[in-house]
Amino acid sequence: MFCFINAFVYIEIIAKIKKPPPLLRPSVSKQVAPPEYINSMKQCWAEQAETRPSFNDLAQSIKLLNGGK
Repeated sequence: MFCFINAFVYIEIIAKIKKPPPLLRPSVSKQVAPPEYINSMKQCWAEQAETRPSFNDLAQSIKLLNGGK
C-alpha cells in the first residue's frame, strides 16, 4: 500500500528537523512556588542535557531548600 504525502508536508518536516520549534514549558508564578524551586525547575528544563543538574545534585538542592530534610 502506498501512502502519498504532498511535497509541502515533506518541506515542513525537514524545516522543523533543521530548526525545531521552542519547547513548551509551564509558567510557574512566585505565588505558587518559591523562586528557589522555580530556578531548580528551569535548570531541569535546560535544552542541553549536559547543563541540567544530575539527579543527585537535584536531590541535594531540594534537601537544602527543605532545611536538610
